[in-house]
Amino acid sequence: MTVVPHWYLSGGASNSDPTLSIGGAKSSVQVSSTELDSVFDDTTGDEAASGYTDYRLLYVQNDGDTDWVAPVGWFTFQPRNPASPYTVNGDTISAAMAAAGKNAPETAIANDHTAPADVTFANPSTKGTGVALTSPDYAAGDYIGVWLRRVVPSSQNYSSGNEWSYVVEGDDA
Repeated sequence: MTVVPHWYLSGGASNSDPTLSIGGAKSSVQVSSTELDSVFDDTTGDEAASGYTDYRLLYVQNDGDTDWVAPVGWFTFQPRNPASPYTVNGDTISAAMAAAGKNAPETAIANDHTAPADVTFANPSTKGTGVALTSPDYAAGDYIGVWLRRVVPSSQNYSSGNEWSYVVEGDDA
């Protein structure tokens, strides 16, 4: 018996476009762990020069066969490119638990540049400082939304292929 967390897009039951993953019902489409731009699209040179903020909502679901106890989320990997604007110290990639709670669709935002309401973003870098999910236990099939915020400060150098990793881990029941 194990917990098997999988990440899914939001934006409706069959949404497969990460740029449309801005809230609403959980999609049946899983987020690729190997495909570039599987959550955020590339930052263009003009966007890097002027700066901008965008948001995505993903759902993490327990696809295992046992309860997931006291899960927390944190960033385990930040970009390797030293020219990248996405740094831990700059708090430019951050996450927040969805306000709707467990097994509930999160209200969609107007567009990917509109901040979601009633959430607090954080950038924990260890499990010990991680953000606890809003319910202590997640049975098989339970899920929760996680908002991600990417801030590209103005006057950044263009950079592509930046990687980062956000994990949610808890204990098996």
